[in-house]
Amino acid sequence: MLPTILIDTNVYGYAVEEDTKSEDSKHVLKYGKEHKEKSYGTLIIVTELYESKQQEKLLELFSSSVGFILELEISERLTECSKLAWEYLQKLRLEKGSLSDCRLLAMATIAGVDIIITWNRRGVFSENLLKKVEKINTENGYKTPKILTPSEFLSQISS
Repeated sequence: MLPTILIDTNVYGYAVEEDTKSEDSKHVLKYGKEHKEKSYGTLIIVTELYESKQQEKLLELFSSSVGFILELEISERLTECSKLAWEYLQKLRLEKGSLSDCRLLAMATIAGVDIIITWNRRGVFSENLLKKVEKINTENGYKTPKILTPSEFLSQISS
């Protein structure tokens, strides 16, 4: 069975740049396009893409690789998402600037997304905090999505 995925903002950004992360990012977006029924995005990501200098290209990539918007899929549970995001901020002692990442993780968790694909390894997505995130989620009755880089995700689906 194919996993449900959420592709984070930075994957789109690297897909349009000439960078060492570019090829893996492009392959992840291609996977999303081929499996839109399993690919999620958020309005948080849309907002971040709108703020980019390459907004038109990035939004086109987003539209072609995402089948569902999480906020629409779990609209009746958005208060629950906000509470979980706030709990991450408080218990992990994160700065309020980390709120959008916490909201993204909370939405993916509550929606039951299997994997968040991101190059971001800071804040709530950092290796040293993921065990604490799992503990918070378990205490609240949720399963934590895996946090994988595009390279890790591509390795996982090819094996």
